[in-house]
Amino acid sequence: MAKFKVAIDAGHGGFGVTPGKRTPDGEYEWNFNNKVAVACIAKLKANGVDVIRTDDPTGKTDVGLTARTNKANNAGADVMVSFHHNANTGKWGTWTGTETFTYLGNWPKAEKLAREVQNRVVKAYGLRDRGLKKENFAIVRQSNMPAILVEGGYMDSTIDIKKLRSDAVLKAAGIAAAEGILAYLGVSSGKDAVVPGDTSEANKPVAGEIYRVRWSWGNAESQKGAFSDLANAKACADKYPGYKVYDSKGATVYQSKEKTAATGNAYVREAQEFLNSRGYPTKAKFKALTVDGFTGPKSLTAALRVGQYYGGVTIDGLWGPNTKKAMRTLSKADYTTWWTHLLQAALVLNGINVDIDGVFGNGTEDAVERFQAKKGIAADGIAGPNTWEKLLG
Repeated sequence: MAKFKVAIDAGHGGFGVTPGKRTPDGEYEWNFNNKVAVACIAKLKANGVDVIRTDDPTGKTDVGLTARTNKANNAGADVMVSFHHNANTGKWGTWTGTETFTYLGNWPKAEKLAREVQNRVVKAYGLRDRGLKKENFAIVRQSNMPAILVEGGYMDSTIDIKKLRSDAVLKAAGIAAAEGILAYLGVSSGKDAVVPGDTSEANKPVAGEIYRVRWSWGNAESQKGAFSDLANAKACADKYPGYKVYDSKGATVYQSKEKTAATGNAYVREAQEFLNSRGYPTKAKFKALTVDGFTGPKSLTAALRVGQYYGGVTIDGLWGPNTKKAMRTLSKADYTTWWTHLLQAALVLNGINVDIDGVFGNGTEDAVERFQAKKGIAADGIAGPNTWEKLLG
């Protein structure tokens, strides 16, 4: 009898390559998805099933959805399962639960697969059973075989995050999903999985600290990684001059060493990294910046283009009346996170160092006042059209 083929997918990508898709503390969704996928793959292989992995197993790229389903379709997979973890508002809350999706309409085989998997992963996560759902997701729509998408729990839930931060729980969820797949295929699940890199004792939950590598604790967007091993966190921080390692309470436990002046200004590097993030080079139509810490016309033009993208006007990199009208006025009393990120980056690129954290607090107000005084305009700490014009015009 020919072996069954199963396509396994860990949603999105790691290392910040997918905009958003992270916990409020900056942990990437793909990291959770990957741990479930790895355990699932190990269990399937142990029981004689061929596996096609459709995402980038290194997490360094976010493979397109069509490329993922094409890979599964071309391989002649018998089923496809994509692992994800949910988010609601992006801020901590008490929503909770595990759910599994199939495509819109009536798909008896996919629905049977979903039931087999959902019933088992709910027990592994130990969270509320949110049941089976239907949605127009590309992964389940474009697959030629029965396909499901599992949302294991909420990354922005104070309830669910305790489960997601446990390697043992994620391993158990992956094995449970594999057992559901095997049950659907009519294959015995009697052989145990040998999960690569698993050093836990009898599935004992991993206890201990999570160390995050960031420019500043409040700037989750700057995060380069989250690690349970402090040595790995330090090694990561050392790759990024000026970055620090923080514990889960926000306390600094390690400061990376600054390199020579040839690396430029650390604040400027952070501004350049912000402008390169969240797909802005594509959305705002500019070539990704070289993160060198040196201010130049390319960085300032990129900031202008992002402002035009935010403001919904023609993105041409040229300052004009329409762009000036589109720039949002910001103050301590009235601001939005992403416009404030851009304002802070623009201030840095104009020689006014300020943390790029998206919060218009006293530090940002002071930075705006200093810039306004430098340019000879009313120093009121409010970033209005005239201030934006001096910054980016």
